[in-house]
Amino acid sequence: MATLQLVAIITLLVLVKVQSRTIKLSHQELVLNHLELNSSILSPKAINSTEHTCVHYYGFLPCATNVPGFIFQIVILEYLLLVGDKILTKGRQQLFSFLGVGIYGATVFRILAVLPTIVLVLASGLAQNKEAAQARIENGAGTLAGSTVFYLTLQWGICVVLGRTKVTKESPQSTSTTTGFSLVKKRLSIFKEYGVETDQKTSYTAKIMLLSLIPLIMVEIADTFKSRPWSHIVTLMVSVSALVSYFVFLSRHQWIQERSLEYSRDQLLLAGFLNHLQKFAKRRLVNDEGQVDVSCIKRVFGTIDKDNDHFISKTELNAFLANMKSGDLELDEKFTKEELMKHFDKDSNHLITEDEFVSGCEKYISEAQKIVADKNPTSRKYLPSFHKMVQPWIERKKNKLAEMEKQLSEILNTAQNQQLACLLTDGKPDETKIRSLFDEFDKDGDKKMTASELKGMIMKKFRSVKLDHDDLVEKMMKAFDVNNDKELHEDEFTNGLKKRLSSDGNNSHFIDECIEKEKGNIKKLSLRSLMKALLRVVIGIAIVSSLGLPLVNNTQLLSERIGIPSFFVSFVVLPFAVNFKTAMATIFPASQKKEGASSIMFSEIYGAVFMNNILGLVTLVGLIWARGFTWVYSAEVLVIVVISAIIGLIAFRRIKYPLWTCIVAFSLYPLSLLLFYIIRYIVGWK
Repeated sequence: MATLQLVAIITLLVLVKVQSRTIKLSHQELVLNHLELNSSILSPKAINSTEHTCVHYYGFLPCATNVPGFIFQIVILEYLLLVGDKILTKGRQQLFSFLGVGIYGATVFRILAVLPTIVLVLASGLAQNKEAAQARIENGAGTLAGSTVFYLTLQWGICVVLGRTKVTKESPQSTSTTTGFSLVKKRLSIFKEYGVETDQKTSYTAKIMLLSLIPLIMVEIADTFKSRPWSHIVTLMVSVSALVSYFVFLSRHQWIQERSLEYSRDQLLLAGFLNHLQKFAKRRLVNDEGQVDVSCIKRVFGTIDKDNDHFISKTELNAFLANMKSGDLELDEKFTKEELMKHFDKDSNHLITEDEFVSGCEKYISEAQKIVADKNPTSRKYLPSFHKMVQPWIERKKNKLAEMEKQLSEILNTAQNQQLACLLTDGKPDETKIRSLFDEFDKDGDKKMTASELKGMIMKKFRSVKLDHDDLVEKMMKAFDVNNDKELHEDEFTNGLKKRLSSDGNNSHFIDECIEKEKGNIKKLSLRSLMKALLRVVIGIAIVSSLGLPLVNNTQLLSERIGIPSFFVSFVVLPFAVNFKTAMATIFPASQKKEGASSIMFSEIYGAVFMNNILGLVTLVGLIWARGFTWVYSAEVLVIVVISAIIGLIAFRRIKYPLWTCIVAFSLYPLSLLLFYIIRYIVGWK
């Protein structure tokens, strides 16, 4: 579905009516101007001048020369950027779940999380004309500031509102008559009594986020003393050192990576459970009006409740989850069972009632409707950690093989004394006799025995023994057919029968061989899944990177046409596109209203802010130093420092965020714009 939407948008962009002009061939100057306009794709004239010139990026993207056209293009380009970021996020999470904690989780995973913002900062300074690039790089600075402020105000506040629980004990009720003042005071007490509770590790990540302000403060100090260009070099060195130190810290303290991995697994669990429930129900869980089909969920409950005692026990839940998958590989079994039991079993009696099951399913479905904007089933294909996934699967496979071997041995041992004695010499299997038996029933002499030929042999040799011939054929084919070609070769038949006629009855070696073969199949499947994740990352990077230039250019032209500084447009508009996916992903963990989920969620926000501040500053200062621009972005940096310091200190000094803190966070968003206006246009500090 997402692919179809992308194709539809691109088609619309190609077919949309665009501005053009008539070229008179006799007018040499106009012809030269036209050729000049189309001589460059990546650096067109529109981005090298301040004129409102209509140029088609990449030869097919539309252009505009008026305000409605600019707004339309910004909306479309932001949507495409959102699609690209969604694909990129999907791919990087799959890679993280597949590779687990390590170098990738400490470095590449963090960089890809803020890549859209970095691309927009880079795109703002890529114009060939230095004057035009200096003017447009304010878009990059605005996007950088807007992203950090978005994380710590709107997204942070939403998480507090959605994750609120009672964090303080109720105060004793006064026996005096309730007055109007006391009634108002009681209603306002909700802002103190309710909030979000995190843990000490979340406070620690907030402290790390505060450390990202050091290079930003250095830039402000250097600008005050006008110590350029060496100040840029020193700032770059300090920022890069901070970034590398952060990567090393994440590599050595893997609990931060594990939190990020758990953050992804929460979404993985939601998607996997609903996919499994949908398949199990064999009908839609939501009707055409968007309402949950309660009767369908109740029927599923009745199916899971095997003993009809109106409860789902752990055993019954485990049986229901036996084949639960998300994407191409199975979910981590232990994690899945524990988390789902916590989710459904509200009274902690290790039994799930019908009402608890319906309520839990409704909550999952409701959250999925909020999180997943498209209805593409591939959007839920997240991979769990490989090493945690394989072991439970192998144990189950061993148990199944052992059970099958036991049944097969019992059948052959029952018949051995009566019908198979001729295949033994001195109590041991005789290979020559077994091969003679194979040749006797290999009717066409092709050294292969089909299922029908095997059944004919069993019916003749075990005629006097009461056996389920079809069942025995199926078990022997599964046990003997090593290469899975649905036929038994002479060596397969001989070796398989020899092992099972041995007096020791030890089949552990055979089982291990089967397990090794299955491990090989898993590795092939895992490699295919890894390639899919890598492909998503590559496609996501390509989409995001290609949209940076046209989006920044249209933002600049819009701000020039309506007569407002480009900072305000880039500060408000662009961060919504690059951070919308991340903000929506926090809804599910926040609504769980659990300390663990809240801690993980806020830790992710602080980690994103650190990367945004440091990597964004490295990109911005690097552009300015490399191209010899004048530093006029102290106001933007000061906004980042003030907002990060306020929220960072709140998070560092307390593990409980009362509900009133969300009011502070929300109010800081418009105040940050006001602060920028005062610093830049009233104080005049650039």
